[in-house]
Amino acid sequence: TLADHPGTTFGPGIGLSWDHVSTRKFDLEYHEAYRTLYCPRRLAKDLHLTHHARRKMLLNELKFSTEEIEKACSVAELIQKQRISSQSHKLLEPVQIAMESLKFKMSTISIECNRAQNL
Repeated sequence: TLADHPGTTFGPGIGLSWDHVSTRKFDLEYHEAYRTLYCPRRLAKDLHLTHHARRKMLLNELKFSTEEIEKACSVAELIQKQRISSQSHKLLEPVQIAMESLKFKMSTISIECNRAQNL
């Protein structure tokens, strides 16, 4: 189904739908034995879909509108920008802590200097 997760770098994201259709039952042990012999697990690179393939699947097979796809892309881009912003704030956090500490120390020194001048 169409997803708005920020995991894709370009184009619409796709995800698993919560709706399922149970067409037949099969023995799990048989399935695993068959899969292991005849259908080995694919590599991550083999699972990659281009943005063109995702868009085509969403439009033609899953019948999403262009507007729905564009909206999901916009939401994903917004989330990506928010993540970048959060990460940059996280990188600056130690600097902010150091600045607050320096500010406190400077005010303490200033108070001590004023006391020394008044004596």
